[in-house]
Formats: sequence, structure tokens, C-alpha cells
Amino acid sequence: MTILWNSIYVLLVAEVGILTSLLLACIPTKLWCDLIAYIEKFIENATQKVFEHLRVQKVVQTLHATWIYDVKNKIFNIHVFFWKYVATLALVFIVCLRELWVIDIIRTEHKYQVVDMMVSLEDNVNLFRAQRNVYISGLTLFLALAIKRVFSLILT
Repeated sequence: MTILWNSIYVLLVAEVGILTSLLLACIPTKLWCDLIAYIEKFIENATQKVFEHLRVQKVVQTLHATWIYDVKNKIFNIHVFFWKYVATLALVFIVCLRELWVIDIIRTEHKYQVVDMMVSLEDNVNLFRAQRNVYISGLTLFLALAIKRVFSLILT
């Protein structure tokens, strides 16, 4: 597996761990609320440091463009980062489905032609790899959405 698929697999394992810990009844809801608040505060502090490093504050004060801070708060929050994560996973899933479709077409073409045994084995390997990628990316996407739903149920 390549670095991309190893990282998606690590995300899958992490999501399984998060979902399992969310479903444990012994962890209080206040702890999850505190964790979300800590993550939001961390993101806010990190973006503030980036703004200070890039000296954006001087530009904002010079131009009297305080609307930039409102845009920053809307763009850099935990909900936006989550939906960017889901969009990235959805894009990877769609690419995997396309790859599976292409390999299936190639395999179908090779079925009606006289091909070498190595080509047939290579088609099987490519099909296995494409199916594995679809399953890993699809399950990771599904668990991300399931975690979002469980979080919303816990926090309400």
C-alpha cells in the first residue's frame, strides 16, 4: 500500500477508535464538550499565530478592514475543517470508484480476447487493489459521517 492508502487506513482505525469511545457510556458528555471547545480554541490560537507571523494585523489596521477577522472566524473553525475532511474523503472515494470502473472495463475487454496468463493475473491484482481502495475509502467516509451524527446526538 502506498502512503496515501496507509494514511487513509490510519484515519479509518482512528475513526473506529473514536466511534467506539463515543459509544462508551462511562465517558461523560461534559468531557466531549470540553474536548470540542479545546479543539476550537486550538484552531483559533493557531490561526491567530499565523496572522501574527504574516503581519496581517498591520494590514487590517491600515486598511480598516476588520471584516477579515469575521471571514477568518467563519473559515477556520471545527465544522468547516470537518466538512473539508469529508469532502476530501468523498473525492478519494469517487476516484476509487472510477478506478474500479476502468479496471472492470479492461478486464471485460481481456475476457473476450486471447491474453497471456500474466495479463489475466495482473488484471486480478488490479481489481483486488481497486476493490480494497473502494472499501477502505468508503468505510472511512461512512464512519466520518457516523461520528458526526453521534457527536450531534451526544451534544444535544
